[in-house]
Amino acid sequence: VTGETGTGKELLARALHRLSGRSGSFVCVNCPAIPNDLAESLLFGHCRGAFTGAAEAQDGLFETADGGTIFLDEVADLPPHIQVKLLRVLQEGEIHRLGSRNPRKIDVRVVSATNRDLRGEIRRGRFREDLFHRLAGITIELPPLRLRYGDIPALVEFFLQRAVGKLKRPVRGLSNDALEALCAYPWPGNIRELQHVIDRTVLLCTGEVIRAGDLVGLDGDHDTPFAAPLQPSPVSKPRVGGDSLTNYMREEKIRRVLEALERSGGNQAAAARELGMSRSNLSRLLKRYGLKPEGPELQ
Repeated sequence: VTGETGTGKELLARALHRLSGRSGSFVCVNCPAIPNDLAESLLFGHCRGAFTGAAEAQDGLFETADGGTIFLDEVADLPPHIQVKLLRVLQEGEIHRLGSRNPRKIDVRVVSATNRDLRGEIRRGRFREDLFHRLAGITIELPPLRLRYGDIPALVEFFLQRAVGKLKRPVRGLSNDALEALCAYPWPGNIRELQHVIDRTVLLCTGEVIRAGDLVGLDGDHDTPFAAPLQPSPVSKPRVGGDSLTNYMREEKIRRVLEALERSGGNQAAAARELGMSRSNLSRLLKRYGLKPEGPELQ
């Protein structure tokens, strides 16, 4: 999984594990935080007496994740000697505890993530090319939030509801100007920064409706300045048509349904497949919003 810091790589890894049907644990490993001299023991375990202070045998994180998923966050920070051992784990499906000659079979799904260009790291001799090809069986790139600001309203609604519940604040929603300000901001810290802005704003807001002037953190004091030109987004810029975020989300849902129906020539079954819902759910949506689009199946 590749992408800038804060784009949600760990959340994606957790979703992959949850949808995989695996019964084992999800284990997250923050690779930069592992001390070099303890990395092998922490990842692969050790036997009693393997080193000074090893009073008893200890499972490694790969054994803890047996039957589940291990997520190697910022995998480019693994030291070279661990990269070699990780390659063998991926090739053979087995680990060697530190101090043991006997391999242990494991069944672990490995998901790795990085915000670096691994091919560049390979050219600079910092990352093994054979390990890269083992890890990169399927690559998912998470684009930065500034290139997908059509997602911002849904993210704002989610973070707002969570912050209100957690902080017990009497905030009901956002005004149009606040939502437009959030959609116009370049978000150098991506989704994580958006979450923090919403949390701080809910905490400090004195009214029931958050307005643009209430937003905390949109000061442009970042590596990517607020006034910097942005690359065009593949998603049309949101248009706020109501007095609340809920109204905007309703309009956005209607727009997507109508566009899918238009592309399908009015075929509800095809439109439902594109939208990722059942045909019966689509029919209920059409009825709920009083929609009567043109098309052979809708006459």
